[in-house]
Amino acid sequence: MDAAGTIESSFQKLLAVVREEPGTERVMREAKQVVTRLFDLDRLAQQVMPQTWPELSVSQRLAFRDALGTSLAKKISRELLRGDTGTLHLESRDVREKFARLSFALAGKNASDLTAFMIKESDGVWRISNVLVGEQSLVRHYYQLCENILGEYSFPYLIAELRDDGFIVLEDFEDDKVGKLPRGWRWKSKDNKKRKPYVVKEENGNKYLAATDEGESVILAKDIKWDIKKYPYISFRWRAHELPKGGDERYGRTVDSAAGIY
Repeated sequence: MDAAGTIESSFQKLLAVVREEPGTERVMREAKQVVTRLFDLDRLAQQVMPQTWPELSVSQRLAFRDALGTSLAKKISRELLRGDTGTLHLESRDVREKFARLSFALAGKNASDLTAFMIKESDGVWRISNVLVGEQSLVRHYYQLCENILGEYSFPYLIAELRDDGFIVLEDFEDDKVGKLPRGWRWKSKDNKKRKPYVVKEENGNKYLAATDEGESVILAKDIKWDIKKYPYISFRWRAHELPKGGDERYGRTVDSAAGIY
């Protein structure tokens, strides 16, 4: 399919999907599938975070790419649900071997003209690398959004804001090596000479932080900033694999915590 046909076909699919059952999980899942095929999310992600991208791990890059796709699907779906959004008309095109610039007029009372920049990839499929809505660049919009959030908060908070699912994953240890201290976690300098009983372990395909108490108190911490007014509740999973005899503090006043979460 040529560049213009790719956009026109995807537009009609999105319009049909989001208006069938607005806001349902199935609709959003299908909308995201269309967006993922239509946009070059790898290229977009690197353009949106050019300074931060080289510093991200593989799993962080995948998480950001996925969150960006979710954000685009939700943003486009909201626009298409406006009652006055109608058909898409191709106004002009500049198509070369690997690059295309297409200008569209979107029918509707408050609609803006669209300019799509597309790249023909190695699989022969045309994908969008940027869009102008009127004079507003999609890449510029997300660049500024990410820059502002990372400047004030953290990467986990950025992912939560892009996904807009109502929760934030502060830490899951999935990016860390088994048997090692998790990335970004630190202790106070006064504890430098103490044994550090913290390592990442894996069980049933899930990674977790394990701690073993041997009489020395070492507090491990990680600085993760987020808007606590927007996400005021913290939940976590923990369990004790083994307690020494008489070591259950529920039944002994003099027994202290071996490991705690603050």
